[in-house]
Amino acid sequence: MDYPKELYLQEALSYIPHILEILDRSPISKTYGCFDREFWHYKAKDFPSGMYEECVLTLALIYTTDFAGNVYFNNSRIKEYVMAGINFAKTSSRSNGSSDDYYPNEEALGATAFSLYACTEAYLLLDIKDNEIETFFKKRAQFIINKKESGILANHHALSALALYNVFLITKDTELKFHAEEKIQEVLSYQSSEGWFQEYEGCDPGYLTFTIDFLAKYLQKNPENVEIKSALEKAVHFCFLTIHPDGSYGGEYGSRNTSHFVPNGFEILARQFPEATYIRNMFLKSLADKTRSRIDDDRIFNHYIYNYLQAFLNHDNNLPNQERPHEYQKLFKHAGLFIRNKNDSFLICSIKKGGVFKLFQKETLITSDCGLILEKQNGKKIISQMWSAEPEFSISNEELVIEANFYNYSQVLPSPFKQLVFRMITLGLGRRFSRIIRVILQKILIVSKSSTATKLERRFSFQHGKVILTDTITTTEKNFTKIYVPTDFTAIYVATGQAFTTSTLMPWQNYSSETETLNKTGKLTIARNF
Repeated sequence: MDYPKELYLQEALSYIPHILEILDRSPISKTYGCFDREFWHYKAKDFPSGMYEECVLTLALIYTTDFAGNVYFNNSRIKEYVMAGINFAKTSSRSNGSSDDYYPNEEALGATAFSLYACTEAYLLLDIKDNEIETFFKKRAQFIINKKESGILANHHALSALALYNVFLITKDTELKFHAEEKIQEVLSYQSSEGWFQEYEGCDPGYLTFTIDFLAKYLQKNPENVEIKSALEKAVHFCFLTIHPDGSYGGEYGSRNTSHFVPNGFEILARQFPEATYIRNMFLKSLADKTRSRIDDDRIFNHYIYNYLQAFLNHDNNLPNQERPHEYQKLFKHAGLFIRNKNDSFLICSIKKGGVFKLFQKETLITSDCGLILEKQNGKKIISQMWSAEPEFSISNEELVIEANFYNYSQVLPSPFKQLVFRMITLGLGRRFSRIIRVILQKILIVSKSSTATKLERRFSFQHGKVILTDTITTTEKNFTKIYVPTDFTAIYVATGQAFTTSTLMPWQNYSSETETLNKTGKLTIARNF
């Protein structure tokens, strides 16, 4: 079934009042053009986040594009807001051109690159000529060139290349084009032979759609780069085999737990790769059926909105659509993802995260399993959902068996005292040691892990069109009081994690009545049929 591209518009336009609501619209205000309402209106923060300024691109797109129902087209006040947003990005930036995101003196590459791309793209759309703004763009570009980010986030580097290329288009500074190409080579070095690009410890399908989008936009502006086209073909094929039957994508089985999907890259690439047409059609289906994931908080939602508008503009309805094979079984070993599409059921499972999986029957999600959580009498919790670089597993046509450890789980929360100490550190030492501070935060919130003496064997048996799951827990520990199988749990901190998805409405399974057996024998088997 073909879905109309107007679905992109309907989704995007519904958010425009929200964007205008979070904007400081008063020309006499010191923060005119700021989209961080927590800062300028609620006064709940002591600095503005630079990420919010990417809203200027959405406004520039609705100002310059004449389509049915667009009451914002050619509205002079919308253009004023775009200019105000770009100017606020300039005046609120640090002396080196960077912007903060989560704390003062952070000098965040992500927020800096996202806002630079959005501001430069808006600048190009509106055909603006302003020497002061262009000087600011060049300063911000220089920061991106020099910034050495901790951890591998391929999407950030792809976006950085795109932003640098935009500044080159505006200023004609060929050195920036050189550095953009240099960034592209760095991104390509992060690509697995399986098609995906690295995000921290491995493959995150959600963020892969961002990397594809940024590279496709870059290719659109600079079609001479043959290497990008080849890399994108492999990335699209990976998505072709892993997108869910209901059009949703990603989740807790990825390295960063995200359920992102941005469609514009696939709209651009659909002209070259029929598999991209299938993927974009599946996402349009998710818009029609309301199965897409949602992150609607002020910091994140605009990532999607201007992308939907760009997807609408790049959509071509007269393209061949390559249908996905009705049945296949595939192991992406480096990604740690096992896919079995057979007998109208679609299973996608992470062998690197203790067997976290989603299972669909035709187009319906019937279960989302985020591993096991065991809680002790003292309140301490251990979990099986944690990344393992070298998992133990075996696969045949009838069975998938995964061996996993349980890990200690701790939830880090702020407090007035912690915030006071953290502010003193960031204000006093942040500029000199911003990278070290980020590394420490990543270790505490994202990549740190501590294994336990408790083990899990997760066995999937495929029999007569059914999936039989048998979990066997073995342990030398005692005093367990609760056992949960969560449907929407994530173990590490990711800003864009914990999205609303279909699994949000699915109840967690409670097997706490079985703890007596586990405590007495050191072993417990839980069997489920799907």
